[in-house]
This record gives sequence, C-alpha cells and structure tokens, in this order.
Amino acid sequence: MKIINSIQDFRDWRERIVNSLGFVPTMGALHNGHLSLVKKAIKMCQHTVVSIYVNPTQFSPNEDLMTYPKTLEHDIESLSKLNVDAILLPTDSEMYPSD
Repeated sequence: MKIINSIQDFRDWRERIVNSLGFVPTMGALHNGHLSLVKKAIKMCQHTVVSIYVNPTQFSPNEDLMTYPKTLEHDIESLSKLNVDAILLPTDSEMYPSD
C-alpha cells in the first residue's frame, strides 16, 4: 500500500495505473460505512485509493474543526488490512494553494 502526500505524486502514481480505479474520499475516522464503500470499490475495480482529508471549509464557524476525530494510524491499519492500493493524505496547502 502506497501512502501519497501530494497531488502531483498522486497524478504521477495514477499515470502508471492500468485499468479501473475506485476512489473513496473520506475525512478519516473511518467506520463500517466507509469500509463498506472501500470493499465495494475493491470488488468493482482493479485498483482502489482512499483519500483522507479533514476539509476545514466543511465546518461552519459554530462547528469545531479541532474536535473532529483524528484516527489516522487506525485508519491506515484498517485500509492496510483491506489491501487498498494507495491512501491519499493531502495537506491544507495542497488542497488550497495560495495561488
């Protein structure tokens, strides 16, 4: 399982992938619902990637981004057991570049 931290690295990796690719976007804190989507992607596609990105723009001023559960080690372990091909872990600066 490959862990990818930048969009460019993801694009480079994706160019080498032949056949179908299942993509499951998440904000982490994976639960059975997320894992069922991953299993479906694995079943339907030759390759599967899961993104984990806690998007700060999805939180309103009255919601607390800081208290959103961050369980990255557990998430990686769960995805490793399912044999996903890659996990995309972009940073805020990758997702929202200053330019």
